[in-house]
Amino acid sequence: MMTFLSKYSTKGNIIIGILSILFINLVAFPNFPKVFFGENLSFLTILDTQFGFSSEFVTNLFLSLNENGRTAYKYSTIFVDFPYPIIYSITYSLIFIKIFEKNKIERFKNFALMPLGILFFDVLENLGIIHLINNFPNLNDKSIYLVSIFNQTKWLFALASLILLMVLMIITLRKKLNQR
Repeated sequence: MMTFLSKYSTKGNIIIGILSILFINLVAFPNFPKVFFGENLSFLTILDTQFGFSSEFVTNLFLSLNENGRTAYKYSTIFVDFPYPIIYSITYSLIFIKIFEKNKIERFKNFALMPLGILFFDVLENLGIIHLINNFPNLNDKSIYLVSIFNQTKWLFALASLILLMVLMIITLRKKLNQR
């Protein structure tokens, strides 16, 4: 996996990845449910953007969405939120590899795979959300708890990746300042 990512860790691929992330966040996520289902989903209240959630939260959310809103949420998850973690995880890994190579800190290069943890748990979370929507109103507390764990683990990998990025940026800045 590392050889594959290193091979494609080019400025062009990173720019394409960043532009794809921006497109999905600014165009696809907000417009897909509106265009195809006439629904405005508030991405501040959906399960994906929470850090964990309770059975009560899920039930109240699904009730407030109504049947058409739940359908919009499900298909947004399938058609937008499944490709999204693939794009952002690979893009972040490519960025990390590029920074590791630029700073000649090859021995820590495997940390560039950390965003793939986000991908793994985001996909599990998405599968769980679809399962919950398909089974509403007969929700199982254990299923909600498991999907919530996937969600929290995704966010913990995201936080770890952000911290890694900040550390790498500090290392890069220090090296540039020391070269002067």
